[in-house]
Amino acid sequence: MTDDAGQTAEGTVTIGSNPTEPDPIVGPFSGSSSVQSWTNYSYTVAATNGSSFQWSAMGGVVVSSVSNSAMIQWDAGPTGMIYVEETSSVGCTAIDSFEVVILFVGVEETHENAIAVFPNPASEVLNIQLPDSFSTATISLSDLQGRTVVQPNVANGTEQIATDHLPSGMYILHIEYPNLHLTHQVVIR
Repeated sequence: MTDDAGQTAEGTVTIGSNPTEPDPIVGPFSGSSSVQSWTNYSYTVAATNGSSFQWSAMGGVVVSSVSNSAMIQWDAGPTGMIYVEETSSVGCTAIDSFEVVILFVGVEETHENAIAVFPNPASEVLNIQLPDSFSTATISLSDLQGRTVVQPNVANGTEQIATDHLPSGMYILHIEYPNLHLTHQVVIR
């Protein structure tokens, strides 16, 4: 190295790695690997001091999550996947996944008890048809941050939600009826 006065110095510097924090290790998962559709299941991973956790699911919806545990409502299947990303207190991350088999079990639904949500994905309008017994149900559409973006009034068990003004992405449709809360994942294009 030469400075402004023309003096030269030579030396060797050795740089090594001596991490003070190991990378986080997510898992193992605790929870059912064989589930029934439209039912909520609880999942957890080992807790680590100072870590934060981000949960997501394919084939289901993260209904709620707190730190190292999440509640997942599974769709109709046949399989689903849970993903969890752990970020340590110093910013190191690790991701793990857990596959589930989703069983569609039960009595065949009749048309008078069916709930229809179509088209999915939706680009201009989302149609929701509810059975007559759901005449007092409330419907809302929320983004993945939990903010309600649309909350229409249900009339005659049928509702159309205009989606052409919404940004493209994933949304959660909530249908609430006394003692029942159903969620359904919707894609807006």
